[in-house]
Amino acid sequence: MATFEYTIIDLKNVVYRGYVRDWTRNRATKQLAQNGVSVVTLTRVKNALPSWRQIFRHVARMDRIVFFRNLMTMMRAGLNLTEALASSREQATNPIMKKVIADCERIVLAGQPLSEAFSRHQRLFSPVTVAMIRIGERGGKLVETIEYLVQQQESDYALVRKIRNALVYPALIVTTMIGIVVVMMIVVIPKISQVYIDSGAALPFYTQALVDVSNFIVSYGLYIAVGLVAIGLIVRSELRASASFRRLMHAAMLRMPVIGIVVKKFNLAMISRSLHMLTHGGYSIDEGVMLASNVASNQSYRDALKAAEPFIRRGVKLSDIFKGMPKIFLPLFNKMVMTGEETGNLDVMFNHVAKYYDDDIQNWSANLSTMIEPVLLLATGVVVGSVALAIIYPLWNFANII
Repeated sequence: MATFEYTIIDLKNVVYRGYVRDWTRNRATKQLAQNGVSVVTLTRVKNALPSWRQIFRHVARMDRIVFFRNLMTMMRAGLNLTEALASSREQATNPIMKKVIADCERIVLAGQPLSEAFSRHQRLFSPVTVAMIRIGERGGKLVETIEYLVQQQESDYALVRKIRNALVYPALIVTTMIGIVVVMMIVVIPKISQVYIDSGAALPFYTQALVDVSNFIVSYGLYIAVGLVAIGLIVRSELRASASFRRLMHAAMLRMPVIGIVVKKFNLAMISRSLHMLTHGGYSIDEGVMLASNVASNQSYRDALKAAEPFIRRGVKLSDIFKGMPKIFLPLFNKMVMTGEETGNLDVMFNHVAKYYDDDIQNWSANLSTMIEPVLLLATGVVVGSVALAIIYPLWNFANII
């Protein structure tokens, strides 16, 4: 895919700059020109890194957290903003992060605010982050705002890490099971099937089916592997480039058993934390909802929040809007939002919601291994045992076969 540098302007005449990757200029334009956004410039970057290098070079969430913490520490120590940026750049270990910080340093030295510098790198700094930095600049509390951002981003990171760690054990078991079956199909079964072929005896149906599958994998295994990798890369690319495909996949994810409810709680925690920051910082609820829509990892939540914004401006309560979308906004979330609106403490209630779902997901992740271990072990035993039985069963009757 090609990389394009863009300049866009939204309905509120706010200008954004950044980079987008897509196959063609037309597709990149369609990707950007959504929700009334106008594309001002779209230029192909000729010296962009090759796609295979982009896979291995990216800025992790922890890189951003470390950058913000270093920036906050330097400014608390008495350094001005440009000096703090220069020090953070020197301490950064990620080469891409170094370039981004250097660009931010150049923009600040030219007299532009830090929020303007961050807005030019939307892949690394979300609209919520830019909005919070802008609040800190206007109120003269930039250091305090950065510290607050660090705390919130560390909470997000801890939540993501908990989920990933919880999935490591099931993924290891499933990978081991698949590896054992593949080795048996490629190495063990062809050798044993040759014995059966030489004997000239008829094999049971399930053993013959297993031998046929083994022969197919041995003959076309390389093509299958290449095809699966290609499909994976295409799906990954389409999730980034095609909004309609992303909506379809994300909606399907919400309907999945067990996983769907976790995805919902995770997105609601992220949205609540962002809305708490924005409303606490002085943004109106309609502005906060529009900015928070960029934080959600699931496209269904992004679309729902963007669709809610014009109704909020007309005076419709947030809880009434969420009540009409019960499949993605859980009843408890809607009830707490309603309580916050009635008491006038909506920003505080968003903070409570975020903490509640954080704790809920962490409890789920802590108990996941215990809940899923018996099922995984049973499934592994059934699969591997069935393959072994299909191989060994004819050997038990080998005397009759001969």
